[in-house]
Amino acid sequence: MFKLYNSYSQITSDLSKFFKSIFPTISKPHLKIIPDIIIGMIKAESVVTTDIIKKINDPWSNVQPSSIERRFERFFNNDKFFSYDFYDSIIKHIIKNYKLKNNNVYISFDHMYCRDKFTIFLLSLRIGKQGFPLWFRCFKGVDNSEAFKISLINQGISYVHSLFNGKKCNLIFLADRWFNFREIMQHIDSLGDTYCIRTKSNVSIEIDNFEDADLISYISDIEPRFSKSLYFDSVRITSFKFQTKLAVSKTDSHKEPFFILTNGNTRDAIKHYGYRFGSIEFIFKNQKSNGFYLESTKMRNMQSFTTLFTLVCVAILWLTILGADYTKNKSHFKNCFKIRYSKRNGNYHKRTFSLFNTGLFFFNLAFEASKYILLKCNFLLYDI
Repeated sequence: MFKLYNSYSQITSDLSKFFKSIFPTISKPHLKIIPDIIIGMIKAESVVTTDIIKKINDPWSNVQPSSIERRFERFFNNDKFFSYDFYDSIIKHIIKNYKLKNNNVYISFDHMYCRDKFTIFLLSLRIGKQGFPLWFRCFKGVDNSEAFKISLINQGISYVHSLFNGKKCNLIFLADRWFNFREIMQHIDSLGDTYCIRTKSNVSIEIDNFEDADLISYISDIEPRFSKSLYFDSVRITSFKFQTKLAVSKTDSHKEPFFILTNGNTRDAIKHYGYRFGSIEFIFKNQKSNGFYLESTKMRNMQSFTTLFTLVCVAILWLTILGADYTKNKSHFKNCFKIRYSKRNGNYHKRTFSLFNTGLFFFNLAFEASKYILLKCNFLLYDI
């Protein structure tokens, strides 16, 4: 009889020990059920309860599926489980032990939607060419004004800033044109961090020391040049009386030019803003069509959806960390298997498998495997 490594009972036990160590106030019933849901979610690649139930093992083997479903429902609707605090404890553990490769840390923020049921405001950390959630808040419906309040956005920004206190790094916040508010940019600047925020073309503007300044009343009056960016180190956004800097770029791949407001070096603003696309868009894909199919959930209750979304984010975190760990230490696994996550393109390798999908593939190979492969549950992240 073959011995299976990384058995179901071992991994759920390891996850339980980790969650208990970083969140001591968690209750025993929650500590017992959360690892099962996360593993079932990963194995099923689904957030649908019936799909998860099919993938969980002991101690549920002799329990009727209908009974398990009721237990899961009670857990998701339990307002004694504080999702945000639980996730916060995991993130603080990760960032505390996170070793930076360079000084620039890229933080993207945006809204995402789960059909017409829920709105999520989310901040993410870029790792490799993708990102993972750092802080989020969930709201009922798509028109809930609470999700778009500047005070909420600044709360998330302040939280992320506090995470990196004591680390020698430059936090760079990236956001699309729907966040070009003076209060947000002033708040980031007051923290000593950098912002690169895209602005709308109909914003009124004044430019200092520019030969065509008299001809420019709006940002759209600036003539962008293909393959050659324009930089303005002193501009005034007259519509909300704000002094800042501006970088302008136009590429063949986008119909509209990019107008990027920044308080940093304008020569870096376009490049920095470009990192937003791979970061937060990957999270949305991993939660939806490329991962757990979040939009297939039938949950309508705010408490249950927030708990579900939290566990989806934990699963994304874990798989991304496993993918980063494999990428950094792939030579350790060469006698077991090889994951081809990139292909040669000229003189360099192009990544074809995201860290998340690399981690998912690694998990499926290592979980209940006949060969010994270390499947870590310590949530230690490598920068790559």
